[in-house]
Order: sequence, then structure tokens, then C-alpha cells
Amino acid sequence: KIRASRYQRLMFGLCLTLLAILILFIAGVEHAASNKAACQAVAIVLHFLLLVAFMWTSALATQLYNQLVKVFSHPPPWYMKALLSIVIGVPATIVGVTAGATELDAYTNDKYCWISDFDVFYGAFIAPMAITIIYNAVILVIVVRSLNQSGKNTKTARKKKGTSGPFYQIRLVVSLSVMLGFTWVCGVLVVLVDHISVQYMFAILNTLQ
Repeated sequence: KIRASRYQRLMFGLCLTLLAILILFIAGVEHAASNKAACQAVAIVLHFLLLVAFMWTSALATQLYNQLVKVFSHPPPWYMKALLSIVIGVPATIVGVTAGATELDAYTNDKYCWISDFDVFYGAFIAPMAITIIYNAVILVIVVRSLNQSGKNTKTARKKKGTSGPFYQIRLVVSLSVMLGFTWVCGVLVVLVDHISVQYMFAILNTLQ
């Protein structure tokens, strides 16, 4: 029950962050562009929230590892506080350093409220996103392998419950991949490939998360 409660709290944090991102994106990413100060504020908060969302996915991956792989281990009492500190602290540090080093110039844009400097964009956004996705991918592989190995000992019971076979494994991998933020890779394609079809693909895939 304790592990399930931790997972639910992390999932709630991710959902709340994604909701805030959508509201801010719809309300301010273009509408605030006419006001420089407001636009910078929107860009900074949006940058922070997106990084927090990535950190939530890594926190979920860590919890999945502890819940499904390290089944008999018990994290220390400060486990959740440390996890939440990392989720908030790392993005706050990245955004703070970016804003201070560029004197907010990186968040100045006449068309939309987002990072305007491509070097800063790749260093302060793409790089952290790539690190979290690689981490999540490693955890996903470990979790799936662990489930497959444990499933060999309970094959009959798993068949009765419908939790065995290739279709179940594919469904498991796809659902975990979406939850752990792998669909955000399409966001990079949106920047690199300026085409409406890529934008639609990114929007559709991200709604699954």
C-alpha cells in the first residue's frame, strides 16, 4: 500500500504539471508576446514546468524500479522527500542558471514566449530531456526483463490473468513508454522538421501521456 501510495503521488504530480503546462501554453505562449516582461515570465515558467515534467517521469521510473525490481527492499524514510527535492531542485537550478547567465535574453522572442537562443535551447532543454529519456529507457529495460524473468516462475497464473504472451508485453512496453515521456522525442522533431504533420503527430502522441 505504501509503494502504491508513492506511485499515485508521483503520478498526480506529473498530471498536475502537464495540466499547468497546457494551460500556460494555450493562454500565454502567443498572447503574451506583445509584452516583453510578461513573455519572459511565461517562457521561464514554461521552461521550468517542462523540465519538472521530465523529472516526474524519471521519478516514476525510479519508483517502478523499486516497486517491481527491488521488491523486498525498503527505501529510507527520507526517500520521497529526496525524490521531490530532485524533481523541483534540478529544473529550478537549470532555469535559474540559464536566466542569470543570459540576463533573460534567452527568453526574449517577438513571435512566441519560449527560448529564442538555439544554443541555450539545446543546452538547457534538449540535453536535460535527453538525459531523463535515456535514464527512463534503461529503467524500462530493467523492469521489463525483471517482469519476464519473474513471469517464467508463474507462467500458469499469468495466463489465467491474461498477463502473459507477446501482446501483453507489447502493451506493457508501449504504455510504460508513453508514461515515461518517450513521446517527447517527437517534440525535437517539431523543432528540426517544420511540418504540420510532425506537429500533429507530437500533439496526438503526447495526449496519451
